[in-house]
Amino acid sequence: MSSESPSFLYSIAFFVAFAIPEALNILLPAFGDAVTQRRVKVERAYPPLLLPVIVTGVTVEKVTSSISPINRDRSELPKAITHEPPQKPQIPIHFPAIIDDLDPMAKEPVRVLVTGAAGQIGYALVPMIARGIMLGADQPVILHMLDIPPAAEALNGVKMELIDAAFPLLKGVVATTDAVEGCTGVNVAVMVGGFPRKEGMERKDVMTKNVSIYKSQATALEKHAAPNCKVLVVANPANTNALILKEFAPSIPEKNITCLTRLDHNRALGQISERLSVPVSDVKNVIIWGNHSSSQYPDVNHAKVQTSAGEKPVRELVKNDEYLNGEFITTVQQRGAAIIKARKLSSALSAASSACDHIRDWVLGTPEGTFVSMGVYSDGSYDVPAGLIYSFPVTCRNGEWSIVQGLPIDEMSRKKMDLTAEELKEEKDLAYSCLS
Repeated sequence: MSSESPSFLYSIAFFVAFAIPEALNILLPAFGDAVTQRRVKVERAYPPLLLPVIVTGVTVEKVTSSISPINRDRSELPKAITHEPPQKPQIPIHFPAIIDDLDPMAKEPVRVLVTGAAGQIGYALVPMIARGIMLGADQPVILHMLDIPPAAEALNGVKMELIDAAFPLLKGVVATTDAVEGCTGVNVAVMVGGFPRKEGMERKDVMTKNVSIYKSQATALEKHAAPNCKVLVVANPANTNALILKEFAPSIPEKNITCLTRLDHNRALGQISERLSVPVSDVKNVIIWGNHSSSQYPDVNHAKVQTSAGEKPVRELVKNDEYLNGEFITTVQQRGAAIIKARKLSSALSAASSACDHIRDWVLGTPEGTFVSMGVYSDGSYDVPAGLIYSFPVTCRNGEWSIVQGLPIDEMSRKKMDLTAEELKEEKDLAYSCLS
């Protein structure tokens, strides 16, 4: 019966509570401090985990001070362990808590909505999100996939593939054709679904269809999304769809509703990279001003390239203003049409990757000294009319974006920025006429 004696049980409990974590500190020095700090936190939150000490009359305060990260020497452990009458624990013992707290996957999952998830872009996007490309390699996610009823079967096929891929970060999948179910509790919404322009359709016909779609989805987000939900509109006309969504989701802060111009931004980076035969990662600070359309203005006046001699302006390295003011701009503006001509399908992979870049920088922050392009609600910066969703250069920190201020604007840039703003005003007026 000696194996069941109190002394033996106390020894086993002491071993579980202290010896194993101490061994981890020795064997895994890279993680030692994190493990110790988490162990101490749990010990303070769950005093019963110190049961072998409590029942022998040693106070919790003595023990926690003895095992602090500053004082790990076993010779300093309390010597006052005796066999005094046991005291009743104040909280039930919950050993799984110590395991949960040491689990690197213990972050709460983020719920990410993708509309039009059965389509081309959606199919490319959802595995990127599930793999951690959008929110980070340590951030679990629950995917909400929403599409129209005719796409329900294809949507279920996407869900099956996500399950089959066994993504460690993917903690759940909601696949639905119901907007309320799709929007409930989401922290991030990527609005890929929209009505594309078809042959023979007038511009107003397309706008009317999309106004109806975004009014409905905005209402669902307004009522059912998580507080402070971040929204990215991808479907064209992206800027104006975002504006409509803002109108019908008034409780979502205007700073939380954006549209995708990061695709155009990345296209501009790629063109400079190709022109100079440098890695695209060495190019930064191009700007897309205005609308996600052929009126956009890709601007390299503030762009830089990392060289062996330090950062150099793009114009200084390219040494061809005729190209930068002409062919470069039209190539970026017309890149989507060129891809459709080549693939017989619109951009999908690059659009999905750019959506991940947009959200990742927004949530996790932009690198120091780097700005990116986002379609955001204009506050009048750079004399752009307030109340438009317009692409600006921004930096991101702590989950918030800020428009980069004070950049010099030359005469050519001013004209092109005004031209794309005028197109956005026309789109806004057309959208509001559809509403009425």
